[in-house]
Amino acid sequence: MKSKIIHIINHPPAYEEYEDKPRPKWNWDTPSGSWVGIWGYDWADQICTELSKITDEFIFEVWQPDLRADKIYTAIISDRVKHLAFPCKEYYAYKGFKKIKEYFSEKMVKKIIEYQSSPLKILIVTNLDKNKLNNEIRKTNLPMIFSFLGLPDNLYKTNFTWNPVKFLSRYANNVNQSTFLRKISYVQIGDYLPRGLNRIKKLTDAEIITSMIGVNQEYYKKVTKEKARELLKINSNDKILFTSSRLVDIKQIDKLIQVCANIADLEFKLIVSGHGTKQYEEYLNSVADEFKIKNKIIFIGYQDEQSLIQYYCAADLFINVSNNDGGPMSAWKALALEIPVMNTDVGNVYHFLASQNAGIIVPKDNYIEWEKVLREFLTNKRIPKIVDNSVIEELLSWYKISSRNIMKYKSIINEYYKTK
Repeated sequence: MKSKIIHIINHPPAYEEYEDKPRPKWNWDTPSGSWVGIWGYDWADQICTELSKITDEFIFEVWQPDLRADKIYTAIISDRVKHLAFPCKEYYAYKGFKKIKEYFSEKMVKKIIEYQSSPLKILIVTNLDKNKLNNEIRKTNLPMIFSFLGLPDNLYKTNFTWNPVKFLSRYANNVNQSTFLRKISYVQIGDYLPRGLNRIKKLTDAEIITSMIGVNQEYYKKVTKEKARELLKINSNDKILFTSSRLVDIKQIDKLIQVCANIADLEFKLIVSGHGTKQYEEYLNSVADEFKIKNKIIFIGYQDEQSLIQYYCAADLFINVSNNDGGPMSAWKALALEIPVMNTDVGNVYHFLASQNAGIIVPKDNYIEWEKVLREFLTNKRIPKIVDNSVIEELLSWYKISSRNIMKYKSIINEYYKTK
């Protein structure tokens, strides 16, 4: 009997980001007149797919609550990876004094209890958060890994604010979450540096698993800039700035457009890849309109991997200006393709660039500095160092990351079930 790894996503799909786009590969009409969709490329799907390539000893299931689902819907991602959408309900909980939305699926808990009474050996991976779903699953006493793929630097730190109510709210939530953290057995963090490991050790006695997100092999096969531009019909003489992300406020694309407006006297094009809600995409277009820079901003929407690689390779500089990030993977991909990177001082990429004295690092909220370094770059007064992609491949090899995780999963399962 194979063991089963259940990877839980604790939030529903962001349907609002796809309302004006075609349905995904897996979709079903529901009795209510709506539809349920599974895209199959969430981080959990990608992680489980890569893990399944290492061994056939495990079956992998990605579970996700879905407010549209009237029953359990299943997408077969591969022969050993499934993605299941579960009916759920929305409820409100308090984080400190702040009222927030959370999601609970009774069918999900019942399914785990059903598996528990079978001969299956189960390991659950879920996000690091004290919520109703995690609390109910913990009652089964099955082995659970609580995963936090961001940087642990500021995990449960109470950021100062002059607003006393907000400060107390943050403090109360952090105390509550920290208490939860001390009661769990396994924590997975997405940091490869001792700094992050030392930080999490101060917060918990749990066994700590370090695990980055890998970069697919396609990103080590660079296309020449000339070839990429020919394929994309981009002028060979243009200076191309490229950014790729979900189009959400935290990514600060609106601020980047405003900064680009201040250097509009220079020759360049900013290509923006990614999608968000229809409203946010319209907002970004309105910012470009307001600052009279639409002739320099090109929105290309969501791109498949092959097209995305071509845009990376056609670029002179990749830009990530997020004000909070774990990676981001978009910048790691640029580094794997040996494209110069400008990154804000957040996330793993920031620490990597700093350690390599490479790329361009800018403060996340100093827009004058963004303008200064972009002007220097575009006038050839600043040439960022590029890291050899063999360094990235060593760090972010899916094979190495997945092999380590499989070994750890086996160890946890064997330890738990040897007494059963």
